[in-house]
Amino acid sequence: MILTILIIFNTNIISYIFGNNISDIELELFIYGILLSGLVFLIIYPFIKIKLYKLSKKKKLNKEKLYDLLQTIKINKNVEKMLYTLNELVPILFIIGYIYLCIYKNHINAISYFLIGLSIVFIIKCVLSFSTILPDSSGKCQIKLLGGGCNDLLCSGHFSIVFLIYLLMIKYKLVNKNMNNLLLLLVILYGTIPIIIKKHYTVDILVAIIIVLLVNNYIPKK
Repeated sequence: MILTILIIFNTNIISYIFGNNISDIELELFIYGILLSGLVFLIIYPFIKIKLYKLSKKKKLNKEKLYDLLQTIKINKNVEKMLYTLNELVPILFIIGYIYLCIYKNHINAISYFLIGLSIVFIIKCVLSFSTILPDSSGKCQIKLLGGGCNDLLCSGHFSIVFLIYLLMIKYKLVNKNMNNLLLLLVILYGTIPIIIKKHYTVDILVAIIIVLLVNNYIPKK
């Protein structure tokens, strides 16, 4: 962990990755993004997950889940397993692809604003999840840092990551128009997966769309 932090904050390494034309302001923004995302994803978000788990067990919040039209769709168990895998894999692939494009285009600010924007999205998610607790649609109440948790619903974190990356790819022109259209189709299709496999309700995806659009609206184009 300490070694990773030293590498991240090493100016020479960052300059080597993104080129030698990084300004002090860009470097400071990148460090700020790292620190903010570390605070959110290593402290705030895990804390909320644990609190939700304890509260759910204490209040027995999952006696009856909400009705969702898309969750009434019956799918084969093998297909369901495949969708579960895709639900976890797609955000990771989007993040890796986005970071690669940012490095290829020498656009360090694109990574910085992604970290900042995503952190803000998850702060809002923590507030919503803890203030308005929905019965868990998965029926499995357990703490998982990356794969969701107990009553960790409003809004969908996985979809927020994918949708935010898509919007930033367009904003920073990291891909061409044909690829933009293909990515949009993938984002739309991916948005249905968490609902079908009962990881989220439809409202979780809709709220994620609204929040990400609002956050993206305040992210600079440069």
